[in-house]
Amino acid sequence: MHIMRTIRTFGGTLAALTLALGTALTALGQPIPGQYIAVFKDDVADPGPAARQLETQHGLAVRHVYQHSVRGFAFAGNAQAAQALARNPRIAYVEQDQLAHTSKAAIPTGVSRIGIDAPLLNAISPAGANVDARIAIIDTGLQRNHPDLNVDPNGVRVITTTTKVKGRNITEITFDNVFDDDNGHGTHVGGTVAANGAIVGVAPGALLTAVKVLSAGGSGPWSYVIAGVDWVAGQPERFDVANMSLGGGYSQAVNDAVKRATDKGIVFVVSAGNASSDVSQVSPASEPSAITVSAMVDYDGAPGGLVSGDYVSCKNADGTGGALHPDEAFACFSNFGAGVDICAPGVRIYSTWPQTLGDQTGYHTISGTSMAAPHVAGAAALYVALNRANRTHTRTWVDEVTAALTSSGWRAGDYGYFDYYTQAGSPRPTGDKDSTREPLLNVSALLGVTSRPDPEIFVTIAEPANNSTVQTGTPVTFTATATWGGMDVTDAIVWTSSRDGVLGNGGSISAALSAGTHSIVAAVPDPVSSFGGAASINVVAGQATPVPKQLFIALSFSKPGDPPVYFDGETMRSYFDVTDELGAPVQDAYVSGTLKTPAGGTLTASGNTDANGRFEASMRLNGKQGGANNYGLWTCSGYATKPDHLRSDTVSRAFELRR
Repeated sequence: MHIMRTIRTFGGTLAALTLALGTALTALGQPIPGQYIAVFKDDVADPGPAARQLETQHGLAVRHVYQHSVRGFAFAGNAQAAQALARNPRIAYVEQDQLAHTSKAAIPTGVSRIGIDAPLLNAISPAGANVDARIAIIDTGLQRNHPDLNVDPNGVRVITTTTKVKGRNITEITFDNVFDDDNGHGTHVGGTVAANGAIVGVAPGALLTAVKVLSAGGSGPWSYVIAGVDWVAGQPERFDVANMSLGGGYSQAVNDAVKRATDKGIVFVVSAGNASSDVSQVSPASEPSAITVSAMVDYDGAPGGLVSGDYVSCKNADGTGGALHPDEAFACFSNFGAGVDICAPGVRIYSTWPQTLGDQTGYHTISGTSMAAPHVAGAAALYVALNRANRTHTRTWVDEVTAALTSSGWRAGDYGYFDYYTQAGSPRPTGDKDSTREPLLNVSALLGVTSRPDPEIFVTIAEPANNSTVQTGTPVTFTATATWGGMDVTDAIVWTSSRDGVLGNGGSISAALSAGTHSIVAAVPDPVSSFGGAASINVVAGQATPVPKQLFIALSFSKPGDPPVYFDGETMRSYFDVTDELGAPVQDAYVSGTLKTPAGGTLTASGNTDANGRFEASMRLNGKQGGANNYGLWTCSGYATKPDHLRSDTVSRAFELRR
């Protein structure tokens, strides 16, 4: 294998990759070869016989028949058979099956931030009584004997079975009772909805029914997910609410299944997803009949915004790959758009966890819109429990619950909303990526509990001016005023520096600053509770710390196409081009590249960019390397680093290897 000066070959073993919690799962919209979902037109009354007739007619293998949400079936077959089936006059549409995955991101708060305090909790669950509501958790399963959870023993797992009938193997999607959570995601979601033990959820002790549609790796085909929704939709008298903290590429069949289930009066709460993109591109978040939930950041369970704290990285749990998340902001990973109905806490959420996984304590902290959605599902369950006499098995009831949740939520400008404290002093961006300011879940208002009035704490810094330059070591005078509900609370101001810590207290102080750029904050703790107001300025003392330059990386291949196609024995060349924020090539940037094979193996290459900002890696392709079948889509990804520069995002593209 020839190696040029700035070229590296991908190397490594072709061992199967194991996905761990916190890693990226299957990419959105990844199709499953040979698996499809067909949906009948509305005039097909009995999908079972119709599906079997089409199975014989088109040479398909029907895996499961959907009857209660959508009318249709999952089947195995080739692309030609699927195309022929799509032309059948009884078929509305056919789509390829895809992998769905959990909507989990990185690390959390929760129940108190949405307005539930000790007195309200006692009203919701007097003496620890269970809330009278029934919630389906469509996820990775539940730990059936977790001490904090009230788990229905009659939950289900969606599986594929093969039986021999008249000498012929028949493979179909069916159900069994082995719904134990081998991932942790479902049990975490269930705890946020309804834990009632060492920790409490939003609707303590509500009955949770596991509908296990995702594997231990946190993924599963849409055909499984639809089967789970169909199972729930077939029992509208059994379920009040269903939570779907999962998502994948857009699927009309998934959306239709959820819609038909909501038509039967079951409230579906779904996570918006963690791709930082518009929810219109993903399912089930794009389905209007579901309550789609985005995520916000909260570290202390209260509005107001912490001045400083142990913030988490925007992208990675280890603190790399992005700016730090400030308190009271829209989560950077959260999907967004007009299709989002409501927001809830989704960062550093502490909840139940299978006692057989992790540190085996039974509790764990993770982040994602998956963690935001169950807050809303629990709130929906509370509303159903308090209004059960009015419940009907109709879409009108679902619309009523949705309206109750959204109309009672904090709105932009309310003291409880995560943009309220940007009004005082210097505005702070909330991180929301669109003009749609969805309400923030407020359970106290949902249940008719009057919130305390706006605290009206405003802080104004008089001197020095923002972006002032001062001499290192020379005392600087800092002056500010503060009011609370018309009262002067200037004496309560606490001054802090991002570099030097606490500087002093009161309306006017004198302090010397160390060299560098300081974010100076004047903050007032609320005289009544943990709410407060703050203002901030930037001050440069001496020589400011240089701002690191941002790296950008692009990936291309030696062949055109998206994806490009290579054949056995050909040499694949990948080109990583690194530039700075001005688009200029960056020499001597370190590039780390990774290849993931269709068989699950991983190969790596790394090195520095040349004078043109390019790092090139090549590999002679062998579809049978390591004894595995590696024909199909390969994924190439990489990122760039350099001293005194911010690490680039990870770029990823696929190419196809054919025989």
